[in-house]
Amino acid sequence: MRLANAMLQTFVLLTCGAVGSSAEPAYAQEQADVADVPSQDLTVRENQKMRYFLIGAADGAATPEEPYGLLVVLPGGDGSSDFNPFLRRMHKHVLGSRWLVAQAVAPRWDDKQFDKVVWPTAGLPYAGAKFTTEELIEAIIADVRARSKIDVKRVFLLGWSSGGPACYATMLRKESSVTGAFIAMSIFKPNQLPSLENAKGKPVYLLQSPDDRVTPFVFAEEAEKALGAAGCKVQLKQYAGGHGWLGNVWDMIGEGIQWLEKPETATANTPAPLSFADPGLEDPAVGKKPAAWFLPGIFYTTELGYKVESETKAVFAGERCARLERVDPKGNAAFGNLMQVIDATPYRGKRVRYRAAVRTEVEGEKNTAQLWLRVDRVDKNKNEVIAFFDNMHERPIRSNEWRHYEIVGDVASDANDICLGMILVGSGQAWLDDASFEVVGADVALTGAEAEKTKVSVPADKASGNVLANPSFEDGDKTPADWKSGADIDGVEYVWDKNVGHKGKASLCLNKTAKRYFPVAQWYQIVAREADRPSLKVSTQVKAEAVTKAIIDVIFLDENDEMISHEWAAYIGAKEAKDPPAQHDWKEYQGKVKIPAKAKKIQIGLQIYGPGKVWFDEIKAEYVD
Repeated sequence: MRLANAMLQTFVLLTCGAVGSSAEPAYAQEQADVADVPSQDLTVRENQKMRYFLIGAADGAATPEEPYGLLVVLPGGDGSSDFNPFLRRMHKHVLGSRWLVAQAVAPRWDDKQFDKVVWPTAGLPYAGAKFTTEELIEAIIADVRARSKIDVKRVFLLGWSSGGPACYATMLRKESSVTGAFIAMSIFKPNQLPSLENAKGKPVYLLQSPDDRVTPFVFAEEAEKALGAAGCKVQLKQYAGGHGWLGNVWDMIGEGIQWLEKPETATANTPAPLSFADPGLEDPAVGKKPAAWFLPGIFYTTELGYKVESETKAVFAGERCARLERVDPKGNAAFGNLMQVIDATPYRGKRVRYRAAVRTEVEGEKNTAQLWLRVDRVDKNKNEVIAFFDNMHERPIRSNEWRHYEIVGDVASDANDICLGMILVGSGQAWLDDASFEVVGADVALTGAEAEKTKVSVPADKASGNVLANPSFEDGDKTPADWKSGADIDGVEYVWDKNVGHKGKASLCLNKTAKRYFPVAQWYQIVAREADRPSLKVSTQVKAEAVTKAIIDVIFLDENDEMISHEWAAYIGAKEAKDPPAQHDWKEYQGKVKIPAKAKKIQIGLQIYGPGKVWFDEIKAEYVD
């Protein structure tokens, strides 16, 4: 399944759309590095659904002579309180004493809301919501102004991913208190918004990556064009690496806030088309990062211990090579990624080869180096999807001798980006040198394509109505037959547990020690849709140890393996802030989901979001009316 699986394989942070939970986990603790940044947990008029954090002003602090600027933040993902440490760091490293930050917490109206929309608006309502996000934002602004002296000309919004649409909607209200907006890595749907002319003269700063596969770049381009035509002052800033806060985050946010304050000083943002650069990794000074290559940061995991430097020792060719290393790991499984992004336009409809020399110093089977190549395209629904992907998962590099390795793939006729590089999985060191990227003939064999294609499982017990193969996880050699695991994630262990089972001997286990919700880890299986019945009933036996949040997720795919929709069949864990984690022996969970008419394949995912240890056994999926 190209979309869902490849997104996990490339470790894209799942922070967009209607996913997650607003429940505050028990592990949300004071962060030592921001202990000096005040943060008050408040509600508007004692309404628990109108919760926000006021960051930057201590309770009872003296009013400053100059009024504060106010930045109201709608976080992405589930919009939960978990983002508070990140925003306190933002206040400390970017904003300082001139600003207050009001971090809105997304109200959870029922258990199904976040599967549809995190921040409901007037144009994208949710039936159970008692107020819209626009009303929540205005209420928070009024509450802050009642507490502190605020400069009404500096009331800005910051929203990313799932928080972006509500920022557009609030700023575009006829009588909005908001004077500008910073919207990052999000979508733009004018049919769900008030008149764009309502924001005439207001500054809007857009931050989007051209290689974002979660919220495609075309949305930012359309927002820039439409808002500009309506009289907004618009700046679209690009960054490399895909969806998420990547690279030098504080500088990127600081640049956007400074622009909102003085948009008249903006310069045009028209970067030249990206092409493959510095193939010999000769450009940088010794000890610095190769200029054309970058090591993308990953939200929540900026201290995993990876770094990249140029060096002159034992190179393969020329005077320099790049060294990617993780010698002081902070956590368990993870990977570092040295990469660059290429404009796909000149290569459309052609077969290409990415080749590079690699050597490693790694120990153990879990520590490897791998080249990788991905081709992205935008589908008819403006979702960015993967047209080709090979990360040498089946051909890992562990040799300490220089050798050339290569990946060969086809570039789709409508491809927009080509991403390539080298990853270091786990710990150790890996060196990269003498890279090349070229067009080759159709007679050159593809690499990884057949292995990466989705394999549709054939259920072993159709007589019982179960569409899933190996439902009790008893079959397999080194891995459970017919089931696949997601990407290696720091703080997550995938276990085919042959010592724990409900009735048999085996089960699938996910053990997450990382104290965060994202990225999501999963075991999954994909089957063809064969019946015409409208619904699918899914049930499984579950054993839980301190599980904050685990999910049985059902994803529906079309004939091109592109995701149509998904729905949760069952939820294991704490649904509200006051709820304890799930702790029980074997227990059945079940749910029924509707099948979209155009679905051709179905993916059943056994997922874990928050910390805890969960086992699944005897899973059954059957068509029902």
